[in-house]
Amino acid sequence: MADAGWYPDPSDATAERYWDGNAWTTSTRPATAAAPPPSYQPPATPPYQPPATPPYQPPATPPYQPPLGPPQFQQPYPAQQPYPPQYPQPYPTYGAPVFPGMVAAIPMNAPIGKRLVALLIDSVLAAGPLVVAYVIFVGVAATTADSNGAGAAVAGLLMLATILWSIGFGVYNTIIRQGRTGQSIGKGHQKLRLVRDTDLQPIGGGMAAVRYFVPALLSNVTCGIYGIVDYLFPLWEPNRKRLSDKWFNFSVVEV
Repeated sequence: MADAGWYPDPSDATAERYWDGNAWTTSTRPATAAAPPPSYQPPATPPYQPPATPPYQPPATPPYQPPLGPPQFQQPYPAQQPYPPQYPQPYPTYGAPVFPGMVAAIPMNAPIGKRLVALLIDSVLAAGPLVVAYVIFVGVAATTADSNGAGAAVAGLLMLATILWSIGFGVYNTIIRQGRTGQSIGKGHQKLRLVRDTDLQPIGGGMAAVRYFVPALLSNVTCGIYGIVDYLFPLWEPNRKRLSDKWFNFSVVEV
């Protein structure tokens, strides 16, 4: 139960009725309106005033006072001699001399196809006339079998001359010319050169003869096996070298 006092009248919203603690009485009075809450007023703040800063005053420096006594001149350090310029030494081109103390890079050997074409050209120039002379000799000998044999003798002389030509041309082209310049006629046509790995110079006539006759001798001793391995060795050798060139440190390079 509520305490005795004035409460809103249940039958009139504009009045209040007295509650005696047990029941409503007949005493009423006008309802007192609750005062509205005051509106919010923000506190007044003074306007912003930036702090006053004094004007910049550069620091005072004392006037320059020259030193007393005779002037002391500083002795400069002697000029240092410049170092000689260090120029990188490129690898020499084929046929160029190697600088002292310099090791030439081992070049990549020429493609196998170009080397085969060069070998074919040299072989045709050396053995082509010999094949033609042999065919002439066989034909003349067959047609003059029943005669006095004068034609066969002429054909035999032609055959002998052609053999001498093939030997002389092979010595000049393979040993002399290739040893001196690094190029046979076939290698010159394919822009190839035979050089030493150590200085990239032509190998010389003596070593050109060794390069030709030693593999030929080993091929004869092994019934041709060494010759086959020697010419097929570039197929699996990383630098595409013949087996003989790998032993002698030679390379066939493009120029």
